[in-house]
Amino acid sequence: MPAVVAVALAVVLAGCTEAARTAQDVEFGTADLSVALVPTLTAGMPMTAVTLPEAMAGSDTLTYSVTPEVPGLSFHPATRVLSGTPTTAGTSTLTYTATTTGGESASLMFTVEVVSSFHGTWRAHHEWWDDPGLIGTYTDTLTFTESRYILHRAHYRTGEMTLDYEWTGSGEWEYTDTTLTRIWLHNHDDDDESPDVLTRVRKNYLWNNDRTILCVHHWEDSRESLSSSQCDRHEKVTDLPSLTGAWNAESEYVDDGSGETVFQVWNLAFDSDGSFRFDLVVTGGHEEVFRIAGTWAPDPDREFAFLVTVESVFKTEYGQPEDLSHWSGQVLRWAYAPTDAANRIRVSVYWDEHGWNEDENRPTNDSNPRRPYGNYGLTMTRAAN
Repeated sequence: MPAVVAVALAVVLAGCTEAARTAQDVEFGTADLSVALVPTLTAGMPMTAVTLPEAMAGSDTLTYSVTPEVPGLSFHPATRVLSGTPTTAGTSTLTYTATTTGGESASLMFTVEVVSSFHGTWRAHHEWWDDPGLIGTYTDTLTFTESRYILHRAHYRTGEMTLDYEWTGSGEWEYTDTTLTRIWLHNHDDDDESPDVLTRVRKNYLWNNDRTILCVHHWEDSRESLSSSQCDRHEKVTDLPSLTGAWNAESEYVDDGSGETVFQVWNLAFDSDGSFRFDLVVTGGHEEVFRIAGTWAPDPDREFAFLVTVESVFKTEYGQPEDLSHWSGQVLRWAYAPTDAANRIRVSVYWDEHGWNEDENRPTNDSNPRRPYGNYGLTMTRAAN
């Protein structure tokens, strides 16, 4: 009959009780049981491998097992190592068993705690106040990847609920045991002709136990702010679009020279086979057709971006073709952001391949200082099937 030893673990394997033994020839020494201290696991993040205690059974051969399985984790009996990347938040009670060739055994019970990752997208809805009173509402969509975040804000007017304006920004993030912080560079210089005056700005957030709610940490010094009126709650969302598919947008502007209205129709297509197409058709005071074809893939170095390797470029302006064959083979980077709606994305203008200035968050070539995550961009809607 197996002996079950209860092991109290504050995290994955943290703190142990003395082994209670009923199997005479198999036992876990208490010295072995006091070793493992592993932080709480985070879904989607690799765990630090844990070597489980060795049992004693004289000269007999032991076989080790762990049940039940935790999604994403693996136990290697030959080395007694528990490792992997957990995929699902929750707490599991596991039984670790050592069995002799004759069928005698001893067991330990321990818990594995997995908390939700901050990776993903969070959304908050706010009232928008100004003189003389309530103007409308705005929605923040905040997305975290491994090391960077991107924030999209959309303002809506009360009454018609029409989109008033949008804003997109990005930066880095970090977290401790108590606080998540997003960090960005703020430019205090509005003069485009002079060097930027940059300050590193930080905003702190708290979270609830299962990490489904983030709260902007304004003035309170405790987690009581999660239920406070000052909380600015951000709730985790899952209705985000895949880039694969077709996206389109329309825009217009008044030509400074002629005073005529210029209309633009934008189309992006990301196919599942990796092919990419971009079309821009301009009519009105200015006539232009611009097309890029190539392949696309997520950018492994810059999150919230995708790479397009150009295979062909076609452009006509006022009906006259332009030779852009030198673009063939170039790699272009595009930036995008999840928005307040599941069928919309925010896409920035592309920038060319000139390296990156991390301190100023822009390309290193001064002739093209456009910020990929700045206050500009184009909102595109998923095309109807």
